[in-house]
Amino acid sequence: MKKNPLLLIVFLFTLLVACSKTEDVFIPQSEVFLLKASSDAKISGKITFTEKQDGSTIVLLEMDGSNDDIHPAFIYAGNYQTGGQIAITLEPIQCNCQASTTYVEKLDDGSSISFDQLKKFNGHVRVHQSKSKMSIILANGNIGSNRSLK
Repeated sequence: MKKNPLLLIVFLFTLLVACSKTEDVFIPQSEVFLLKASSDAKISGKITFTEKQDGSTIVLLEMDGSNDDIHPAFIYAGNYQTGGQIAITLEPIQCNCQASTTYVEKLDDGSSISFDQLKKFNGHVRVHQSKSKMSIILANGNIGSNRSLK
């Protein structure tokens, strides 16, 4: 049986091209913002925005030193010093877990917000004592375009 060298070359070329195709690998980006205690309490925390492949955001809110109340948390428009309306309601921090995760693709008003938009958002975060004590803010921090404001 005669082997056709051209056929062998075509086969090897096809195999090489098929093996050299690489799938696009999604590498998520993250942005971390620190939270500081609003009172004399020894509370600290951080909020981490992590990009999902569809462009939405996983928001991880972590606290250290808080009690085991259920702590409502929100992203507000504007910086902490001037305040603003609630833009995004976050999952509350429950029990002594001291963390919560919220999947964000929209603001509370229904308008879309991507990871890139959220990491630049003109806003701040507040973590409140409890649903019945919303005026007591445990921790706060400016995010996005307000990051450098104290």
